[in-house]
Amino acid sequence: MARRPRLGWLTLKDNGRVPRTSRMTLDVEGDPHVFHLMPRGIGKGSAIAWDLARRAIDPADAVAVGDSVSDLEMAPAVGRLFITANGAAVPGMAEAIAALPDVAATAGAMGLGWAEAVRAALG
Repeated sequence: MARRPRLGWLTLKDNGRVPRTSRMTLDVEGDPHVFHLMPRGIGKGSAIAWDLARRAIDPADAVAVGDSVSDLEMAPAVGRLFITANGAAVPGMAEAIAALPDVAATAGAMGLGWAEAVRAALG
């Protein structure tokens, strides 16, 4: 009998539902989910914290922009986090955003939301 590999070094994270668009060709019922499969201990927040420390940048001076549930991990590592409107529209995100300090949703989606976040951070 073949041995099953141990996968305890991996973590599977549900990154939330993806609203259906005209570009989506998946034949599934309802909105599909996005999952991240990655080595345990790896995350966007820890990567940002490491990079800011390496560059001697105060986290309060850093801004992040995201569009998904996994991007909320960046909030503790930066002074401000913006979630673009397309990410904020995913069910449950409004509550998750409201529960974190210094996190805001943009009015614009995708690139427009990113540009809005940059303007707000520079203003």
